[in-house]
Amino acid sequence: MNDASQKQAAQELMRHSMAHILAMAIIRLYPNTKIGIGPAIENGFYYEVDAPIKLTMKDLPKIEAEMRKIIAEELPFKQIIIPKEQAFDTLMQSGQIFKTELLRQIPDESVSFFKTGDFYDLCRGPHLAHTGQAGFFKLTRISSSHWLGEKNRPKLQRIEGVAFNQEQDLLTYLESQKEIIQKDYRKIGRRLNLITFDDDIGNNLMIWLPKGDIIREELKKFLFDKLSKLGIIKLSTPSLAKFTLYRDYFEDSKVRDQYLALIKTNRNEYLFRNDSFFHHAVVFKSTKKSYRQMPQRYAEYFDLYKQNPAEAPMDIEYSQTLQTNIFCRADQVEEEIGTLLGLTRQLLQFIGVNDFQILVKLSDPKLKSTKENNPKNMLKLLEKTLAKQKLAAKIVASDYYNNGAEIGFYVKDLLGNLLKISTIRIDNTSASKEELYYINNDNLKEIPVVIRFNFVESFEAMLKIMLEKNEGIFDVWLAPVQCVIIAISEKFHEQALNIQKQLLNVGLRASVNLEPETMQNKIRRAENENIPYMLILGEKEVNTNSVSLRQRTGQELGLIRIEEFIDRIKDEISQKAF
Repeated sequence: MNDASQKQAAQELMRHSMAHILAMAIIRLYPNTKIGIGPAIENGFYYEVDAPIKLTMKDLPKIEAEMRKIIAEELPFKQIIIPKEQAFDTLMQSGQIFKTELLRQIPDESVSFFKTGDFYDLCRGPHLAHTGQAGFFKLTRISSSHWLGEKNRPKLQRIEGVAFNQEQDLLTYLESQKEIIQKDYRKIGRRLNLITFDDDIGNNLMIWLPKGDIIREELKKFLFDKLSKLGIIKLSTPSLAKFTLYRDYFEDSKVRDQYLALIKTNRNEYLFRNDSFFHHAVVFKSTKKSYRQMPQRYAEYFDLYKQNPAEAPMDIEYSQTLQTNIFCRADQVEEEIGTLLGLTRQLLQFIGVNDFQILVKLSDPKLKSTKENNPKNMLKLLEKTLAKQKLAAKIVASDYYNNGAEIGFYVKDLLGNLLKISTIRIDNTSASKEELYYINNDNLKEIPVVIRFNFVESFEAMLKIMLEKNEGIFDVWLAPVQCVIIAISEKFHEQALNIQKQLLNVGLRASVNLEPETMQNKIRRAENENIPYMLILGEKEVNTNSVSLRQRTGQELGLIRIEEFIDRIKDEISQKAF
């Protein structure tokens, strides 16, 4: 074992022991607490508990202080091997119902406990020699979770902490977390008045404020322009449909559970959609198609609604999605996928992502394999198209609803969570179920292949990544406010308003600061809001029919006539990346 591996093993041993110290501290402070499981995790540890009171973040310092007392006592970790029946009696007497359930799952006649002071825990170990060998730690988080992750089980509280053997390692980690907090998209979004969240709406449901909505709408126009150049037609269809539209899709009850019922009348059940395919299928079969008219490409921005399982962090998933459904001949599939791969790479580069993962999911092996829906054939096709783009992918387990093949592009956020940005999915079964066909060159009906392309899986996820990457500094064309006119004194307010009107009339997003504050404060505010350009207006500027131009970087660009500034900024806007 090398030095790095030894260090990691030592820290895992210490973190496991810290979990026991945490549980012991909670029971000392809150008698009758029932404990669940408490493993070591990456960078730290946690314990799930059912305490007699609801614990909050305000309780963490108190728990930390009790843990330090336990550490100072240098209590030994003693392993005790006892008969299973005796262990069961001991746990029952102490009311540890969750531990008794775990005990029942152990097939051995004898089981291992670790005793620390008067605290017993069902555990195989190993542990530190005594509590005094514990490292440097900090409790960081309280969350809730169902016992064993099952929705019908009791809800427990999970107290999490971080721990390192060296104090400097802890300090370095905590400092890195400060940077993460500083770059947190929620914090940046709120500071710039782009987005907000509200518990009464749903604490995971992003609310786009007016400035944020400008960004979203500009992105939507920009991205669809890219799709339209590929011959993709924009559609607009209802966000709900009758259950009958999805009937064949609901063969799997788990899929049905993902959909949300909106209205139940005495005749019909209407559902929110989480996919646009079925609506686009209706458009496809509205007119007869020949092989010469293939492929047919439809795209739509739509609101996606999905109900998650009880154990998921979010009960409801909502996002705005840009999805394209391509109906094509079998001989067109490879070329179409190649085009979509190239487009997705451009998108990732555009949002500032160079490091991404590609995960490939194939048909569920439990599903009946057909000539059209054969995992091996689809994998071969995907590997071929990915190789042409020099892209590496990892094969992962299929989702239960996946009866095709999917290429997913994933990006890690600052917390290490994988966010799905785009997906390309070959669907060889849905067209048949929906009775879609085109007339081939033999004048016979032929079922098309469907490629479902989520160019933007979620505008919310995309904005999150962009804010983490650019910290709210957007290119001029995307900035919600592109320029601000700053009058040196009140006597120039009228001229400032006239300049704003002139800029608005040519399609620029211009604001004016008429607040009774110093010019330096106005400049500082504009810089904090990441406004690309500041137009300073004073006596000299008015007399020369110009403004003093300043960039958000602090660079002074000197006097410039308004007409020249308009030409300058329009030229900059026209040079959109991608």
